Amino acid sequence: MAKAYLKQILIILLVSLGTHGVSQESFEITPLNFNTSGKEYSPQYYNEGIVFCSDQTLIEGLTYQDFETGKALTDLFFVKIDSSGLSNKAIFSLSLRSSFHEGPITFSKDFRTAYFTRSHSVQKKLKNMVKTKNYLGVYKATFDGTKWGNVTPCSFNSFEYNVGQPTLSSDGTLLYVVSDKPGGKGGKDIYYSIIIGDSCSELTSVGNKINTEYNEMFPFCLLYTSPSPRD
Repeated sequence: MAKAYLKQILIILLVSLGTHGVSQESFEITPLNFNTSGKEYSPQYYNEGIVFCSDQTLIEGLTYQDFETGKALTDLFFVKIDSSGLSNKAIFSLSLRSSFHEGPITFSKDFRTAYFTRSHSVQKKLKNMVKTKNYLGVYKATFDGTKWGNVTPCSFNSFEYNVGQPTLSSDGTLLYVVSDKPGGKGGKDIYYSIIIGDSCSELTSVGNKINTEYNEMFPFCLLYTSPSPRD
């Protein structure tokens, strides 16, 4: 299985602070009309459109904030793309929305299973003070034909370090994530977990040919897309 994950990384794009040797090709970058003064990032193809993260709420008077930083938490949004252009952005799934940070997200080929980042908190005692600390973890959700639900945390989550930015391999057997867990090569490294049925294995580093002393973030495996459900 150690060799298997190398075969699965057919197209895996790494955003790394330590990346060198950038391609000389030129591309034109055009901002999309749903961008705001906040953050929009990590788009994923879904249902003839994209699902992405944003910290701009669409529900007036309902803005969740990080109690440590005071900044708005991110939600998952959906924009449909067709020949007429882009639709207005909408909350991707109300059943997945919570008072915690959500996103990025990744989908199985049949769009019936998703893995996404969500924050969770733990109380830590420092001398005579109790402080609540936020960490990121990866959660699994399934689509029942009507709405998303059955949200469960992955077994490799921890209250001691962050795990997030999941992406599934094309055959759905490997889940790549980013983590700052102790023992890594750099600040943030890429790991993989083997999916067997409804279970996930412990995290294994993808190795030093990919991970560096810098930060590796936002892995992406190319998936073929087809029409899919959204609630």
